Amino acid sequence: MTRIGVLGAGTWGMALARMLAKSGNQVMIWSALEQEIDNLSATRRHPNLPGMEIPAGIHFTKSIEEICKGQDILLFAVPSPFVRSTARLAAPYIADNQIIVDVAKGIEPDTLLTMTEVIRDELCKDGSHDNIKLVALSGPTHAEEVALDMPTSIVSACEDAEVAELVQDVFMADCFRIYTSPDPVGAELGGGVTADTHFHLIFRKCSYYTFYFIPCFRNFQADFSQDVLTIEHNREGKGFRHTVNCTFVCKLQCCRFRETCHYFIYIFKLAQIQNSITDTVVNRG
Repeated sequence: MTRIGVLGAGTWGMALARMLAKSGNQVMIWSALEQEIDNLSATRRHPNLPGMEIPAGIHFTKSIEEICKGQDILLFAVPSPFVRSTARLAAPYIADNQIIVDVAKGIEPDTLLTMTEVIRDELCKDGSHDNIKLVALSGPTHAEEVALDMPTSIVSACEDAEVAELVQDVFMADCFRIYTSPDPVGAELGGGVTADTHFHLIFRKCSYYTFYFIPCFRNFQADFSQDVLTIEHNREGKGFRHTVNCTFVCKLQCCRFRETCHYFIYIFKLAQIQNSITDTVVNRG
């Protein structure tokens, strides 16, 4: 039985907590909102997840110390604007070799760090968390679907393959398929733009986790054509070329995934790609 502490009692944290408890794990949930803990504990229901009952085996706590100590895995499920402050609050009680799984999606505006990078940045400030194991659990998933056992897929991404596989084993369920990746940055960015499971299958075919690692570099160019996106970049003086079959280019007005497409454009702009990207370069639905 794996002991899992869930930080955050929103829809995503609760849906995952239920799934993990049903798989036989020992699950405890913490929230910074004490009233939220009281309500969830009393009603065994989440107001935003109708039809989902919270298993009796799930325990709740208002103590940040209790949720962090003695856990095999800490699951960060707080909204992205609160990831850094939660990491700061939890830091004194997190062991140096702790496995931390983050499921928050987003990029910190001021630093352009992904959520796992934010957690590492905050925890390492005290000089006593150099050996933490951070895993990005990210993909085209929706809490309301996982809460109802609808099938989906997701990626456990960590530079340490053994840790990624451990998280894969713990979180895998009948309706929750998990792949592993050594590229947490790619998984987090990919998870941020994938709108549904259909997108996940498309991007998996195109090796998109490798593709999304490219924005980590700063010296590269991208060229769009109708059906192919070609990216050329340089790292440490050596040239690389990576081509992705790109079947998601069309005009915005006929796109079914407008938000996803704008996220693509946002990532390209963050990566400082030097080409004429405009808001008409979007997804072919």
